[in-house]
Amino acid sequence: MQQNILITGVSSGIGHGLVNHYLSKTDYHVYGVSRRDVAIRSEHFHFARLDLAKLDEIEKTISDLLKGISSLELIVLNAGILPPFADLKDTAMADIKDTMQVNVWANKVLLDYLLAAGPEIKQVIGISSGASQSGHRGWNAYAISKAALNMLLALYAA
Repeated sequence: MQQNILITGVSSGIGHGLVNHYLSKTDYHVYGVSRRDVAIRSEHFHFARLDLAKLDEIEKTISDLLKGISSLELIVLNAGILPPFADLKDTAMADIKDTMQVNVWANKVLLDYLLAAGPEIKQVIGISSGASQSGHRGWNAYAISKAALNMLLALYAA
């Protein structure tokens, strides 16, 4: 039986590795988005280019990508950005806003759309970071965004 998985941020790192992992299993179809193109070629991999900072493009892109899909076994909210390391007092508000836009608000827009669109969603995983708990100097907006992502997902789960 075909199982469908949606992964954000598939062009590198954890997202790219997860795509390859699930494609190694014969019963998975992987749907991925990323702001950069991906060099994965498989009849079981379905890709759409999407910059999650552009919130107004999420619904249409995801709708087109998942056309005809009635259920998602798993959604992995992996995409994220890391602003320059600096003390928080030296971090520009534009960097903080950009980080929150991709790391938190894009995930809300994506989940809201999918919950309204109606595919059955069995599990959602958000890729967070130890930075969401540690508060180490220099991690500023990234740490704040990952803590907010954790709370966002906890609120959806509740």
